[in-house]
Amino acid sequence: MKKNFYKQLITLALPITIQSLILSSINMADVFMIGQLGDTAVASLGIANQIVFLLTTLLVAISGGASIFSAQYYGSGDYHKIKYVLSISFWLSMISALVFFIGGFFFPEALGGFYTGDTEVIAISSKYMRIVALSFAATGVSSVFSVFLRSIGESRLPMIASSISLLVNVSLNYLLIFGNHSFPKLGIEGAAIATTIARAIECLIIFISVYAKKSILAIRPREYFAWNSTIARAFSYTAGAVIVNDIVWALGQTTYSVIYGRISTPALAAINIENSVERLAYVGIIGFSSAAAVMIGQKIGEGREDLAYEYGIRFYKLALILSLATSGIIFLFSKNLIGLYKVDENVFNLAHQALLAFCVIFPLKSISLVKIVGVLRTGGDTAFAMRANLGALWGVGIPLAAAGAFIFGFPLYVVYLMAAFEEIVRVPFGLIRFFSRKWIKNLTLETA
Repeated sequence: MKKNFYKQLITLALPITIQSLILSSINMADVFMIGQLGDTAVASLGIANQIVFLLTTLLVAISGGASIFSAQYYGSGDYHKIKYVLSISFWLSMISALVFFIGGFFFPEALGGFYTGDTEVIAISSKYMRIVALSFAATGVSSVFSVFLRSIGESRLPMIASSISLLVNVSLNYLLIFGNHSFPKLGIEGAAIATTIARAIECLIIFISVYAKKSILAIRPREYFAWNSTIARAFSYTAGAVIVNDIVWALGQTTYSVIYGRISTPALAAINIENSVERLAYVGIIGFSSAAAVMIGQKIGEGREDLAYEYGIRFYKLALILSLATSGIIFLFSKNLIGLYKVDENVFNLAHQALLAFCVIFPLKSISLVKIVGVLRTGGDTAFAMRANLGALWGVGIPLAAAGAFIFGFPLYVVYLMAAFEEIVRVPFGLIRFFSRKWIKNLTLETA
């Protein structure tokens, strides 16, 4: 039994981990290359990326909430029902992309003003945002099909598409940011063009391949408008909790960025550098949690609830081991990682201190991620996951961070650690819920 577990884990988690690594590398490459233009450019990219982060989080929430159903339906063999949640997820993603396009293209200065009062940073970030906003629809399509492909165990295609996207993005960054090989020197606008083209290519690869291979996700045009009232009601409750959770969670994360940005522009540049390294640290845990969502969801769909519970315990243990090892590696090479960026000594020191603080708290963050995304949600217990997650974020983390920054005037790394107190509250509540087994809900029976 364990042999089959680890075989399926590797088959699912490895491509997802590689894709997560690629996506994080794209962000890190952007920050690294833009970093050659100075601290202001790094801070400006950080502002624009916060808007992109909000959209990406919303898109992942929509498709991730829907994938709870698709994983269980796939496990139970109800393939035809997957088309209903796919169509709902698709249109919600398109609406979200349109809303963010309007904000990013027409009102980027207003959005940037939430994060900083530095007019130069706002002006530069607005140039980037107007161009990247053109890619939002393509990002929505990629997100929907990538998450659904994972939920049915087909994780190689999103990985391949992201790999090609990375190569395109980095190559165009090299040509357009610095004006190499007779290309125009466009600076941060060049990075935006590169990102937009790379995302469009990724979208086309995934969408065309799904239909060329006649995947079960290759639904016919009229099926995009298919409707099942029973599934729609279940979706609105179960997936709705995921969507609300992730939107409010993302707003919480961007509130942290506002807090850091209001400390100083160097602090904003430093936290953007730290975040780019932090995303790399998460790639393995994202792979584990995504694999957990598929494997546990399918077992619940099959009616094997005891095995789903056992899988949850294994994933918790593996996440803890992996996160401890990752923290140790980052701690040892922290100065080398921060040293990749061309920033002044003050920003370097701030980023280094924040990265060391991350190493301390990363194991708890990892357990939280696996618990929420890989276990509680896929078991259908989305309402509890939402309450525990948002309660800790808005009731503990954000108030403490704001107090540390604006009342006590603590250094950046102390504010970061104060924000991380949310995990000390979140993890125990989640584990108690897990061991109670109340999180296991077979959604295939509820929508039969």
